[in-house]
Amino acid sequence: MHSRCSSKLHTKSRSSVIKGNIPIIISYFSSGRLSKIDPLNRALFCGSILDWRPDEKYDIIICSLPFNTFEPDFVSKVLEHLEHLAKPGCILSYVELMWITTIKQVFLTREQRIKLDQTRALMRSLLSMKGIGTGRVYLNVTPIYIHHIALT
Repeated sequence: MHSRCSSKLHTKSRSSVIKGNIPIIISYFSSGRLSKIDPLNRALFCGSILDWRPDEKYDIIICSLPFNTFEPDFVSKVLEHLEHLAKPGCILSYVELMWITTIKQVFLTREQRIKLDQTRALMRSLLSMKGIGTGRVYLNVTPIYIHHIALT
């Protein structure tokens, strides 16, 4: 997930932030194991993000979970969990699928639309309180926004 927009955002603080620990997390629901993949303290974890309990705190967290596709209770739990993983001043970068939620609404039941609206409201509130920038990646298979927030 590279984009000119997100790169520009982080170049100002790259020297102070990139030196820290950066988790690379692939989260999906299955049994898995933690595998070290390089000496720079990056790891691959296969499992629910809520089950991931690293020993360290992080300066930057990059999360590719498309929050608007999940129910609001789960999103709240994930955000709370990420806050516990963060050092003071941590930046969280996460993706939002462009246009998908608008298209998806046509196919949802009333109850599903209510939950989607609750999740969207939660994420909009987070962005308005803690947001520090948003990038757009149109050349992604599904175009995305990359939001950056001051997590702690």
